[in-house]
Amino acid sequence: MTLLQRAQSVLTTPTAYFQSIRPEKALGTPVTYLLVLSAIFLCLRTLLFTVSPPTVSPEEIAALAQIGFMPQAGSAASGFATAIFTFALSFVNAGLLHLFARLLRGQGAYVDTYKAVAYSMTPQMLLSSFPYIGILGSLYSLYLLIKGLGVLHGMSLGRAILTLVLAALTVIIIVLVPIFFFLFMLAKGLS
Repeated sequence: MTLLQRAQSVLTTPTAYFQSIRPEKALGTPVTYLLVLSAIFLCLRTLLFTVSPPTVSPEEIAALAQIGFMPQAGSAASGFATAIFTFALSFVNAGLLHLFARLLRGQGAYVDTYKAVAYSMTPQMLLSSFPYIGILGSLYSLYLLIKGLGVLHGMSLGRAILTLVLAALTVIIIVLVPIFFFLFMLAKGLS
């Protein structure tokens, strides 16, 4: 199955697609798929920014250019950083989701969780660069992730959603606790 066929299948028939890839036990295909998807995201973002840059006046662009910053280059760099960051975090996300899937009696291996993560990112990576419809891509990606976890781990819809919620809460706690601690220490030091 080509990468284009995989994208079409995951977008149009997700349950059948996730069932068809259950036997695959290597990370190579989903990793390659996500790398190509990241490259497409970068190209789309750069192209869209070039064709329709944000509303910045010519005077602001000239002022930014004088200090060595070109908005187009900044967008390309931002897109590149986002693509790399998203790819790198896909392994961490899969690990965290896998932990909770297994705690909730999911039957899949880490590679199954990674497949759910990688393939579910298709609509988000393809649509997130477009104003207004990017949010629809993100929502459909969440649906695909839940569907993929359910199929690849042999989980009910409820347990797949709970897996996602527990992983999200864990990330929120890991991020917010240090921030609140820092703010508390800062406030304590100022008083």
